[in-house]
Parts: sequence; C-alpha cells; structure tokens
Amino acid sequence: MKRNLYHSGRWTLGKSIAAAAPLFLLYLYGAGACGVDSDTPQQSTVSTTVATGSSSSTGSGSGGNGGAGGSAPQVFCDPDGRCAGNEHCACYDCWAETKCNGAANCIADGICGAKEGCFCADCKAEPECANYCIGCQQYTAYFSSVGALCTEGAPSSADYWHSLRTCACDTACANECDKSLCAGLSGSSACNQCLETNCSSELTTCRQDIRPAVRCNPVTGAPCNLPGGERCDRLYVRDVHVGFACYLQKANAGLGEACDYSFGSDTHCNTTSTCVNAGAPATTGVCARYCCGDEDCGAGGNCVVGPFEAVTPGVGVCVNSPMASADAPSAGACVTLTPVP
Repeated sequence: MKRNLYHSGRWTLGKSIAAAAPLFLLYLYGAGACGVDSDTPQQSTVSTTVATGSSSSTGSGSGGNGGAGGSAPQVFCDPDGRCAGNEHCACYDCWAETKCNGAANCIADGICGAKEGCFCADCKAEPECANYCIGCQQYTAYFSSVGALCTEGAPSSADYWHSLRTCACDTACANECDKSLCAGLSGSSACNQCLETNCSSELTTCRQDIRPAVRCNPVTGAPCNLPGGERCDRLYVRDVHVGFACYLQKANAGLGEACDYSFGSDTHCNTTSTCVNAGAPATTGVCARYCCGDEDCGAGGNCVVGPFEAVTPGVGVCVNSPMASADAPSAGACVTLTPVP
C-alpha cells in the first residue's frame, strides 16, 4: 500500500504507512503530565482520514493487501497552523509537536510511517521534510536525533549541543552525566545539578537556541479558522515558549475571567487572549489580550512586552484593560509568521 502526502495543494507520492512504535519521550529539563506541557493549550485530536477508492488492478480481491478492491490510506498535510490528528508527523505543522518527536517513533524499515518525524532516517528524503532542522533546546527536550540539529550559522545549533556535551561528558560532569545525558537520555538529577553549576554557560546558550514555530498571529488570530472555533495561542516545548499555533477546542473564558490551561481543562481563553498571572503567561490565572502596543489594550490599558521575547519580541499582553477591543488597531504588525518550507 502506498500513501500520498498532501501539502499546499500538491500531491507527492510517498511510501507505505507502517504501524508506529509506542511513543517514549526522552527529555532533559522536566516533563509535563502524560508527556504534554501543562501550560500549553491542547490541540485537537481527530481520527485519521482514510480515503477509499477503486483499484485499477484486475481481480476480485477486497481490502487491505488482498489485491483489487483495496484502498490506499491518504495522510493529509494541511498548512493551517494546527497539527490535526489526521496529519503525518512529517507535515510542517507537526514538526514541533511532542507526539511526533519521540526517538522510539522511528522504525528502520525503509517506510516513512505516519508517526515518524522528519528526523527519522526513513523520512528525511520526503519533500515535506525539506529545510527541517531543530535547535539545541528542542533536541535536549526530545533527544530525537543529533543529525536533526541545524548546522547553518556560526555557532550553529549543532555547535551549541557539541559544547554542552563536551562540558557534560568529557570534562566537568562526566561522572554525573555518564549514564543519562551522555547516553542520549534525559539528565538525572545529579547530572542536571552539575550542569547548572559547572556548565551554566553552555546550558544557557543551548536553552536559548530555539527554532521558532510561529504558525499564526496571536494578536489577530489569523490564519486560524476563527469562525470554525479555532484560536491562536502559545506553543511550548517542555516549558519553553517556541511559538504560536492554532487550536481547536472549547474556549469559554473572556477578558479578565478565570482560566485554566492544565491538562484536561476546558477553561481556555477566547481567541486573541491568553492565560496570565501578574502579566506573565501562566497555567492558571485570568485571560488577557495579546497586543503589539498600548493601542491594542483600550482606554487606560498597557501592553506589557517581554513574555515571548525569545521568539516574538514585540508581542505582549494587556494589563489594566478588561475592555480591550476585539479588533487590534496594530493589526498584529509585531508578529512575523515562520515561513512554511
């Protein structure tokens, strides 16, 4: 059976879909519940779409691998800023998704399976994986593949990781990190403590090396399907902000109302707003409007810029502005979407 990856209105003949291995995440800086960051709104999950069609082969077999009458599963890449449940992990919208970055997802069978990401050897040649690479922070969150680290620039993401690994494994923390970080696993408590003490410079530069995934404009909500119930909100990788993405889930908290972004909660902020506590992004707190400047916050409101500076330095949240306008006068000019490869 063969699959087709659909991306930006074009069909690309791919390889067979294989069953994916269970997802086991390995990370360095702590884990959210069930492998999901607790303060990240959860993207929707829907069943994989299977397109049926008649076979061009002769014979009278039916379904599966039985010959004629069989149908080929279709895995869609829909560049809408949201990694939906029917999208292949090689799709751009899924590159930064936790569920698509487990090293155990890779099955070396020559087939780019639906749950295999672009770091897997069987998927690297897929057109959807063109220009794929990850920063040092993402690598130390997932430990997916050293070969996936970005190599452009000086120093590059690969250089940052090499510096951290050298300090951890060859000099300052070799004893503490030998069986964890140096073995491609999440750092033990003793390893992490040693890194904080003896490799703080290397650790900091690695944590700050982030490949942005700004798929939508949080100030305006575009290009999310707002009439269809989607909204644009922050995207995290292991408690580190990496961008913004479209989410399809119940949003019933207005400006100034209580919100809860804990795993399993359905008390999320309406579009163009997010959950904050004392002006900073939080798991629980009140909803505040995203902004580019004071003009987005209404009379008497102030735009506090800085919470998202590592990825989008111009984006802030409104304080003292429960009556902020739904339409931002700035039109979200402080946001630049990450180009789709």
